[in-house]
Amino acid sequence: MTPAESYLARFAKRVAEEQARQVDPATLSAAIEVNIEAQSFCYWVRLSVFANRRITPVLRSCIDEKYPGFLECACSEVPMDDLAIWQALQEWISTHVFDKAAMEGWRDALGYYTAAAPSYKKVSDLWHKTQDALESGRLRSVPPYELWRDSVEDH
Repeated sequence: MTPAESYLARFAKRVAEEQARQVDPATLSAAIEVNIEAQSFCYWVRLSVFANRRITPVLRSCIDEKYPGFLECACSEVPMDDLAIWQALQEWISTHVFDKAAMEGWRDALGYYTAAAPSYKKVSDLWHKTQDALESGRLRSVPPYELWRDSVEDH
């Protein structure tokens, strides 16, 4: 880690610790779990768009079920490649699902502690492995969300 990266990591930790004092620990803990699930879904959406090169009707239905209103907003604002939809969905969730964290001043703590959670790291690792398998042709399609998410423990 470079000195700049080390400084940034210490700064992020300090900000997260300060913000975490502004929220009830149980509220923060519950929000972290919800955010891990949300980020897992975002990764799966990204993989699905990458694999299919578009938002399929099945994917559209899954997104509409979990985050109604997102596609109406996003489809008019961003191209639908995998990176753009992933970023747009993350931002939409941040502003629509976790608006309370932003208003109360603990949004950075939520992000920091989500990223530090072992279960989030497992999801991130699964995304990398699935992406690699799609790119190499070892995998042709992405399984339904629940199956993909449940396979986190297998990786």
